Amino acid sequence: MYGIIAILIGGLNIALNIEQEKYEIESDNFLYDEDYNPIELEEEATIVKKWTGSYYLKTNETNQEYKLGAQCIAYQESSRTINLYGTMYRIYTDGAVAKLTEHTEITRTSEDQLYKLGDRRYLVIGNSITNETGALNTTGYLLVLIDKAGNTYLLNNELNSRTIKPMVINTQTFSFDVANEKLIYNEKEIDLKKIIGSTNQYVEPEEKQDPATIIQNINNQSSVTNNNQTNINNDTTINNNEQNNTNINIGNTDNNGNEKTELAKSVALRGTKTGPTYIDVEYSIIDPENKYQTVYLLVDGGGTSKTIALDKDQTTYRVTGLKENQEYQITLATRQLDEMGMVEENIEDVTAARTTKVNSSLKITKISLTDIYFELIIDKNQNIDEAEIVLYVDGEEKERQTVDIDKAATTGGWTSSFNYHYGRDILIKVENATYNGSAIQVDIQTKVKNY
Repeated sequence: MYGIIAILIGGLNIALNIEQEKYEIESDNFLYDEDYNPIELEEEATIVKKWTGSYYLKTNETNQEYKLGAQCIAYQESSRTINLYGTMYRIYTDGAVAKLTEHTEITRTSEDQLYKLGDRRYLVIGNSITNETGALNTTGYLLVLIDKAGNTYLLNNELNSRTIKPMVINTQTFSFDVANEKLIYNEKEIDLKKIIGSTNQYVEPEEKQDPATIIQNINNQSSVTNNNQTNINNDTTINNNEQNNTNINIGNTDNNGNEKTELAKSVALRGTKTGPTYIDVEYSIIDPENKYQTVYLLVDGGGTSKTIALDKDQTTYRVTGLKENQEYQITLATRQLDEMGMVEENIEDVTAARTTKVNSSLKITKISLTDIYFELIIDKNQNIDEAEIVLYVDGEEKERQTVDIDKAATTGGWTSSFNYHYGRDILIKVENATYNGSAIQVDIQTKVKNY
């Protein structure tokens, strides 16, 4: 028994001491943790693959650690270099597949490339990455995550969005039918589900027949039946056909009998850009005949529910008052009157966006008999123009200072001190923060009990 335990312990020690994959990366890299929360590096860091099979990122100075999962993608914007860590598959336009393991560096991001990272997860690389409507228009790389219903999440260093409509992503070389997981090149299709399998349950919806076509088919069938009747009924058939033609043309003529063509109208989401407390929603509204009564956004998430009417003459709206690092569903909807004068509301497009995570910090570094020393670091994503920092001792305000925003926004942060005599409960917090002349709410504070 003891011998078996010794063998198990020995095996575990060997496993733990196996040389780990270890990679040093520079400060200007953009990554995601295992839940696809963005990580913007401001200092050098190390990526290590532990014996569990997961990659971890640890910053060299501040020792912050992030779990990256079984795979990792790091994008360095200054050099436009992409580093891949873990097992994934490159798919070529001729159907060939190359398995990649450990570390792969991609320096030619101008070359159109497609990688399958795992079940319903892909990476598209290219100089121009678009879709047919123009809602997607980015460059460099794009992470494509598909849920089982075929909905799509699109992520890179410039965007974080979601769509419920089937999408075809285009590069200059190939097209990627996302919902059906097919690579299209020179009119040939490659089924990407066959590569390591897929749990995608998306089914193409049945094509709906145009109502006018249905009416025409019914009329045509009626005409055939009537033509088989006696000559007495032929007159009725002619009259019926004339009446049918009149009915089909209703709505295509004006009061003077002139043909009238309805001008095209449409609304669409074009993309989102996020900050810690806001989401910029880009949209387009084409309504030449002013048929839409209202075009509006529904924003849900983080305990917030907003309904926002959009200006048809604008293309961007900033949704404010949101919480950091929260996912919000953004629905674009329209309200118009139907032919009967009844109000008709339609959901036109849906996307999801996550506000950025703010890593501002405030900590007490030293307490002496006469002074309290502190360090304040303000994340670059937290937009603050001015602020004050205040010392409270046992609930009573003792002193306040103006924050040096320029220094606080650097990697090293801003250090200063307060005069201090005696007190048990010490609280230091940032107050009276403003941005673009408006007051903003921030929660940056630290407290300690001094015994």
